[in-house]
Amino acid sequence: MKTASMNMNYALNLLNIQHFPVSKQQVKQAYKSQAKKYHPDINPTGETMMQALNAAHERLLDCEFPIESMYKQGVNHDLSAIYSDTIAKLQDLPASIIVELKGAWLWVSGDTKPFKETLKEVGCRWHSKKKQWYFYDYKQPRFRSFSRGAMTSEEITERYGSKHIRTGRNALTA
Repeated sequence: MKTASMNMNYALNLLNIQHFPVSKQQVKQAYKSQAKKYHPDINPTGETMMQALNAAHERLLDCEFPIESMYKQGVNHDLSAIYSDTIAKLQDLPASIIVELKGAWLWVSGDTKPFKETLKEVGCRWHSKKKQWYFYDYKQPRFRSFSRGAMTSEEITERYGSKHIRTGRNALTA
């Protein structure tokens, strides 16, 4: 696998790095940890995985450190393109409805009760604990979360950053 074409998220996932910011030392430690599992001298079936780990290691060492969360770096323009159809459908909601891109999830909050059916038609689901609507593109495997813990909306914003998407009369598509 060529390092220049490897997605940074994929490289981080291969090395099992999930906490940000990431230092050069953390990348080296993660690489050594994974190499111990997949090195062909230890694991005869690990040759392909070891090649991928080497490519991921090289890709991450080419980055500026510390590596911040992909979403805090402003890389969610890629996600905005994926969600462009959904965002376009939400543009007709009044400006009092807040639409945010947090991580790989689109969150809708505010006085949403009158727009319940519209949000369902768009594909949004109600999160009873957070008292917000959310949209997530389950067809995108690269956005799968490895965290199984419950996070508050504020913790999600802290970890992944947030990008407000305007609705109503002064709408801007993200």
